[in-house]
Amino acid sequence: MTLIFTADDYGAYAEIDDGILAALDGGWLNSVAMLANGHDMKSSVKKILPFQQEKRVDVGCHFTMNSGKALSSLMQKNRDFTHKGHFRPYFNMNISSMLDKDRKAENMAALKAEIMAQIDFLMDREMEVKHLSSHFNTLHFYDDFFAAQCEVLAMPQYEHIKIRSINIKPKFSKYLLPALAGFSTLFSGEIDVETDVSSIHSHSKSENYLVALNKRILNYAKTNRVPKMPKELDGFHYQSVGSLGISRSTKRRKAINKSEKIVDKVFQAMGQDDNIEYVFHLADPIFMSGEGHDMSRRDFKNYLNNKYAGVTPKYMDNRHVEFQSLENFYKIADFELNPQPWSQI
Repeated sequence: MTLIFTADDYGAYAEIDDGILAALDGGWLNSVAMLANGHDMKSSVKKILPFQQEKRVDVGCHFTMNSGKALSSLMQKNRDFTHKGHFRPYFNMNISSMLDKDRKAENMAALKAEIMAQIDFLMDREMEVKHLSSHFNTLHFYDDFFAAQCEVLAMPQYEHIKIRSINIKPKFSKYLLPALAGFSTLFSGEIDVETDVSSIHSHSKSENYLVALNKRILNYAKTNRVPKMPKELDGFHYQSVGSLGISRSTKRRKAINKSEKIVDKVFQAMGQDDNIEYVFHLADPIFMSGEGHDMSRRDFKNYLNNKYAGVTPKYMDNRHVEFQSLENFYKIADFELNPQPWSQI
């Protein structure tokens, strides 16, 4: 049994980094998914490098194609993915253009170049990249994106890197993010996939459409080399858990409820011979309880967006609740994580 507790989005900016570092210092995590194009990467690398050198954590690349600046020249020039060298926001991604048959080859070449560039950025700074995930899980949405990461990770310099599981639980989490983005309306045409019907059209029921997308990924994995991955990803933490201005007592109550769910999930998993990854989104508890809590909604929003576009106050409050839930979990459970779990996958 290998349990992986991963904190996503390290490198976005200091308030997220400090929450993750505090959790690492407490021994609450054994995996970190790190952005390569965050607010202050020099500082982010410097702060986490000692944890890696002391073999207290496995660090992975948290690839993004929907936030921040592109790192490769091919991607910076690509108009379907970027605008003036910056990625289009998640809710403004134009999937139909990215996968247009006349531009697909060019776009997938840019995507592969960017995956390599983001991994190389971390490797060039002494980070041992053990795993690859993607912001908003975008590399798992379409088989063309999925194939791009698999082809990159088949190269000798990357073939040791594992990926996040394509088996996401609970079931709704598998389709939540693409559904929120309205991906089912952005892709036109048919999806050829082995289902009860010969093909599913873009005007079909959205749930069926998204199931078909997932089956394309599974079909790809049957006939092509796919990097090793944990058996499943538990995505229950993707649920919304707060809003700006809720009281500290309400946050604590939400955090306690979530920590009890973690206890149930972990102890159920320990009776199985599986490799499972749990993903957490954390923020600095000191900042969130103090300076961040006392700011007005507008000031807080401006403060966040000046550092990393698209981050909202509610998003940070959710992260504060998750930090508290992880802290409460370790108060309840006598539990010790393997410090380097990805090597066992």
